[in-house]
Amino acid sequence: MAAGIAVLAIAGCGGGSDETEPEALSKAQYIKQADAICNRTNDRQEALLKQEIQDRKATGVPSNSERSAFVTNSGLPPLEEEADRLEALGGPTGEEDKAEALVSALRKAVTDIEAEPLAFAEAESEAFAPVEQIALKLGLKVCGYP
Repeated sequence: MAAGIAVLAIAGCGGGSDETEPEALSKAQYIKQADAICNRTNDRQEALLKQEIQDRKATGVPSNSERSAFVTNSGLPPLEEEADRLEALGGPTGEEDKAEALVSALRKAVTDIEAEPLAFAEAESEAFAPVEQIALKLGLKVCGYP
């Protein structure tokens, strides 16, 4: 999930307010920016996992505790950042509620995986199923997958 993203802002309504609101995004703008966020997350997860593996002293098959650590150390922090970035992005015009639901589902998935990282490492977790469903409804191509 890759590349920097600027938060688009417009001056808030009202007498001389300094508050800003995110600019309304078209569906195409949202998809492009959200998928870039998710690409950046994928890249970050990959880099962290590669570092975890390099730092690992043991040889052979990783233990269950090592596999859990891979998930909690490499997988989850970038997903937490992704949720924050997607929340700041907002949603496409008319589908803001779906974008909010995506962020909520992502945060819940992270919480569920934190509780059972080994189940996730062994592909026995359905924590990302709601995230994937909402991402597909929004037309996202990269987001929705851990």
